[in-house]
Amino acid sequence: MAITESELSDLIKTGATEELVVVFDNEAVARVFMVLNGQRVPIGSARHPCRTFKTSLALVRFMKKVGVKSFKTEVEDD
Repeated sequence: MAITESELSDLIKTGATEELVVVFDNEAVARVFMVLNGQRVPIGSARHPCRTFKTSLALVRFMKKVGVKSFKTEVEDD
């Protein structure tokens, strides 16, 4: 199960999001997850169940577009 961009935007507007976590892999590719009932749920796109961001600029633009003001970051373990 993934959350779409429009669903995420609606959840942010209503204050229903617990936390957003951005996980960076070894190539600095970022994936965004929403914490829902203690579980990480990926933020998907039309083509992929977990949307990826290859630049921090693209990530920040996305976050601004959906209304995110803050998020947690992590580096993926090997």
